[in-house]
Amino acid sequence: MGYLRGPAGREAARAVGVVPDPAQGLTRRFGARTVVDRLDLAIPAQSITGFLGPNGAGKTTTLSLLLGLLKAHAGSCEVLGYPPGHPAALAQIGAMVEGPAL
Repeated sequence: MGYLRGPAGREAARAVGVVPDPAQGLTRRFGARTVVDRLDLAIPAQSITGFLGPNGAGKTTTLSLLLGLLKAHAGSCEVLGYPPGHPAALAQIGAMVEGPAL
């Protein structure tokens, strides 16, 4: 899907009620183990989305990839029209991945 990045892309997408696919072919491995395998993710505009699945399904890894805490081995992803970890996107996100150590 071709679209603009950054604020112009976000506004254009919102104007037609579409959210560009945040992940396309996203893959992450830890050693020989593939934990996220060619994930394509599309989230409808103005929706609330939850990740459900058993332990080890790749939920935390996917969120970490989208937030820029981990790098993908293949594929692409973005959040709010920005690449993972971009300060402009992170300023609009509240996330706690896993529990903080006390």
